[in-house]
Order: sequence, then structure tokens, then C-alpha cells
Amino acid sequence: MAPDERAARGRKDLLHVTSHTMAHWAQRFAIDLKASARKKKDEDYVSVGFGLSSFRMVGMGAGFKALDTPEVLDAYQKATRRALLLDWGGTLTPAGSSFYDRRDAADHTVPPAVLELLTAVCADEANHVMILSGLGRDKVEAAFASLPNLSLAVEHGFHFRLKGGPWQELIPGVDTSWRGVARSVMDVYATRTHGAFVQSKGSSILWNFASSDPEFGAMQAKEVQTTLTDMLSSFPVVVRTGKGYVEACLREVNKGAMATCFVHLCGAPAPLDFVFCAGDDSTDELMFASLHGAYGKDCEAPRLFTTTVGRKPSEAKAYVGDHTDVVQLLESFAQGARRSF
Repeated sequence: MAPDERAARGRKDLLHVTSHTMAHWAQRFAIDLKASARKKKDEDYVSVGFGLSSFRMVGMGAGFKALDTPEVLDAYQKATRRALLLDWGGTLTPAGSSFYDRRDAADHTVPPAVLELLTAVCADEANHVMILSGLGRDKVEAAFASLPNLSLAVEHGFHFRLKGGPWQELIPGVDTSWRGVARSVMDVYATRTHGAFVQSKGSSILWNFASSDPEFGAMQAKEVQTTLTDMLSSFPVVVRTGKGYVEACLREVNKGAMATCFVHLCGAPAPLDFVFCAGDDSTDELMFASLHGAYGKDCEAPRLFTTTVGRKPSEAKAYVGDHTDVVQLLESFAQGARRSF
């Protein structure tokens, strides 16, 4: 272990053992035992978080299940007007920590096979397909601009375009003067957290700690989120966390608002009868919640399928194992045939 990392971990551990008694540990242990005894038989539990500072067990209701692929394909084949909303990293391609390092373009590529599938799905006149990403326009355009009839949304929907048309703003003319305050806070934490850096985007500013020590980075990220929330409380801003980053962005600009706008635009003049939405990140939860709010979680018209990638607590109705399951489903969409996975 590097000397700096060893010293940082030592300071954190020393602080913990000198500020918590054995009685506190015993009480925490007893509380956890009692909590486990109260677990309901109709719920599954998964571990969330890392280390003592954030580890917890989270329950998932019995209604949360693996995506029923034959049901999705049957609804897809019967539909005449469809909308597909897809996240990029972690949903269409793998997304390790380097994917979310906005400085590195090496991992911001899409396999040719996936691009071919998207091209085939977009070629169906009944389909409206949108890629929604938190990355900037340059990265998203470099990856997907060559695909005809594909709609794109960047920076969580701050800018979007429909089927190769002109770029538009979800909320035109918004004030972004608050970014100077956020930048000053993030710069302070970036200097004290090895591997962290700050990046400004069109609608937001981001503190990236994906390359930092996992536990120390998570602790610092929590402080960044709390400090920013307090300092930006008078602005129309929300502070969100994702895989390896904390982001301050406009409250009304998010994937949920973009998803609602997209299905509204696609539903004119004739209504949609099939909507499929897939994502893997915490920011994608806003898409699921927004679509459920627009149509109802158990709606029959249109048939709505919300899917998170990875089995974890989610606003989505179902989950798939990883990004390869999403790609295989797109392959079935492209072929227009039933398949089981």
C-alpha cells in the first residue's frame, strides 16, 4: 500500500476507535440483530455501500423481479408506436470507473455490433429511440452521431435532439451563475482527496472521485454533497450522486424530465402503445419514477417496461443481470422474433 494511502486509512481508523466505545459497538450489533429478526418473509435483502460508514442492508419487495423477456417481446411485436429510452454506460456497454472519468475518451466508444443493432431498431418507422447520458455533447456525438433516426440527450437532458434534428435546450435561458460557488467548494475537496478532480459542463459541475480510494472517496463525497446542498439551497439546484461522482445540476433538468418530454413528443399525433426504459445508475431512477408518474406503474396503455441493470433496490419494475441482457433484447427487437435468455 502506498504511504499516503496507508496514512489516510490510519487516521480514519484512529478517529473511529477513539470516538466509539465498546458499548457503542455492542449497541450497534444488537440493533442489527433486532433489525434482521424483523425482516419480512416476502422481501429480499441486498447489501449496499462500502465499509462501516455506509454499509447497510436494503430490502426489495416481492413485486420486484427479473424482466420477463417473452412478455416484453410480445408487447413489442403487437405495438404500432414505440418509444425506447436507453442509458449508455452500464446499460449498452460496460461502465467501470474509467467510463465516468470524463477526461478519458478511450472508454467512450460503442462496439460496432451495438451500433448495428441500434441502427436496425431505429430503421423501424414505428420506433422512437433515445440515448440519455450524463456525459457532454462531444462524447455522445462522437459515439452515436453517425446513426440515422437516433435521438440523443446529453448532460441528463440539458441539451437534446430528435432523430438527427437541431440541438435544443430542455429549459432555455436558465441561470447558471451558481456554478462559481459550487466550483470553489469542489476545488477544496479535490485538493485533499487524491485522484479527485472537478469538471464543468454546460448545465452542471461535477466532482469526480472514481480514481480515489473507495472508502475515503465515498466519505469525502458525502461531505461534498452535504456542503453543496447547504450552500446552494437558495438556488434552483439539486446535488446528486452517482458512480464515482457528485454533481450539482439544475433541479428541473434531469433524465426524468427529459424522459417525460420525449414520450410526450413521440406520442403526438398518435399515442404510444409501448414504452421501454433501461438504465443502471442512480440518475436513471428519475426516468423510472417519471414514467411511472406519467402513465402509472401498472398501466396497460401504453405497455410500460422499466428495467434497472443489476439486481438492486430501484424504482424500476424489473431488473436484468447486466448490459449484455439489454443488448440481447435489442437484438430481438431488431429481428422481430421471440427469444429467451
